[in-house]
Amino acid sequence: MTPKEALKLLKERDKGTSFSRLTRGLPEEYDHAIDTAIEALERLTPKPPRQKAVSSLSSKDKTIYKGFCPHCKDDNYVYSFHQCCNVCGQAIDWSEHNAEG
Repeated sequence: MTPKEALKLLKERDKGTSFSRLTRGLPEEYDHAIDTAIEALERLTPKPPRQKAVSSLSSKDKTIYKGFCPHCKDDNYVYSFHQCCNVCGQAIDWSEHNAEG
């Protein structure tokens, strides 16, 4: 099972599926555990940075881009050499820019 498939299954717990029937009536801690798992899996799913821009940094003829983490509320910068945010761990999708440069 991929993380994407697991995320889809976990999000179905309130939609009348067999998974929701299975988890109905479990102690509240289980709901919190499922919510935590959903949040972790969502952060593993790469998302593009917000407000991308070319950075003043350069590295051996390669353009380095910067943007804001799509998850952090404090507008933490991430750079195109980062695979994830160093504050919250959100995976960053730079594929749009990697194809360019």
